[in-house]
Amino acid sequence: MEAVTERGSIREKVPTRWESLVFAGKMAGLRAKRWWKDRAAPVQRWRIERDAARAWPERLEARSPLRLEVDERERTLEAGKVENLRLACECLDGALVDAGGVFSFWVQIGRASRKRGFVVGRMLQQGCVIPAIGGGLCQLSNALYGLALESGCEIVERHAHTMRMPGAPAHDATVAWNYVDLRFRVKQRTRIVATLSDEELIVAFETEAPLASTVLMVEEPRPEAAARNCLTCNEVGCFRHQRHGDSH
Repeated sequence: MEAVTERGSIREKVPTRWESLVFAGKMAGLRAKRWWKDRAAPVQRWRIERDAARAWPERLEARSPLRLEVDERERTLEAGKVENLRLACECLDGALVDAGGVFSFWVQIGRASRKRGFVVGRMLQQGCVIPAIGGGLCQLSNALYGLALESGCEIVERHAHTMRMPGAPAHDATVAWNYVDLRFRVKQRTRIVATLSDEELIVAFETEAPLASTVLMVEEPRPEAAARNCLTCNEVGCFRHQRHGDSH
């Protein structure tokens, strides 16, 4: 018998261990498929240029707050997201993409693993916001996608969240290693800037000629995420909630 939970007038299915195992199997298959596909048609990892003396006269910038107003129980995950963004920006800041070149989020940044220093943040999976290593990197992919649209890049690959997450822009781009990627082709040589201030994530495209958008940004109708959250949803019958509850 399916486990469901009432939320207002909606009855929502609670994730089960079996469904999570099936989901993990599908992910493994999709990751293998991506690996083979990229072996046949490799996507380049772009070199980093951080020479401050070089002049880039044109700049298109996106800023987003690092911290949102969250439940006190989620403060650790919010701090984890910021650390994950810091590490990802170190791999991305100064990436120099040649004219006509394809940028790949995961090829450039690499896998967000514990071995590389990434920590637990929040990630949307199967309709639930769960703690996960590398969680929170979608804030960076969101910013990159918005700039790619504004600068008229050809969008090679992009996947929207199934729900619009709190604080996310209307035009977002989810990523999950390595089968859910963000890829776009730049029109002209572009230097990508990605840094953190005390309060904001700052991402920019720098070019030698003006950037002009040819893409119509259309609002995408999706539900705002009141997604279940492993730390705050109080669904004690869910195996995820019990696991994470026991660890705190």
